[in-house]
Amino acid sequence: MDNSLLVSLSQQLAAYRAMDVIANNLANASTPGFKREAAKFEEYITKLRPAEGQRGPQSMSFVKDAGVMRDSSQGNIEQTGARWDVALTGKGYFAVQTPAGMRYTRDGHFSLDANGNLVTSQGYQVQGDGGTITVTPNDGDVNIAPDGTLSSVVNGVGNQLGKLKVVDFADSAALVKQVADRLTERALR
Repeated sequence: MDNSLLVSLSQQLAAYRAMDVIANNLANASTPGFKREAAKFEEYITKLRPAEGQRGPQSMSFVKDAGVMRDSSQGNIEQTGARWDVALTGKGYFAVQTPAGMRYTRDGHFSLDANGNLVTSQGYQVQGDGGTITVTPNDGDVNIAPDGTLSSVVNGVGNQLGKLKVVDFADSAALVKQVADRLTERALR
């Protein structure tokens, strides 16, 4: 195969990958907690034997897919008016218990399940510093403080129901997006 075709093919594959990443960003632009991604490419240079009429080794440059980088900067925070919705400012992820184990998300669109557990839109239990956070009908009007503490006042007595567990990672680039649930992530260790 002609070397120029190989170089062209590497560029076309890179263009396809870049369009795929851009399409994913557009499709998830309004997804709560979604982090924009960018394709990362590197140049791969190799030496080839000289062709007829050439002298010395010849350099050939290809495009190499080096993966996807996630933008971990703060996104926009919007008031939803939903009772259990919360947002993170700065770094950190909410801890969520899933059938596959502990996972982490920035999507703060929560609700209560039939048992009064605070859950994600997928039904996974949101974790507090002491485990699952449960709200009962006897807890009255529950407030969520800016630090993630859930509390209520019943008959003039204050009750702390829990505090949202927010986990930060030294290297958020080590997080791997899960395919089955695009909003949850897990840490590699």
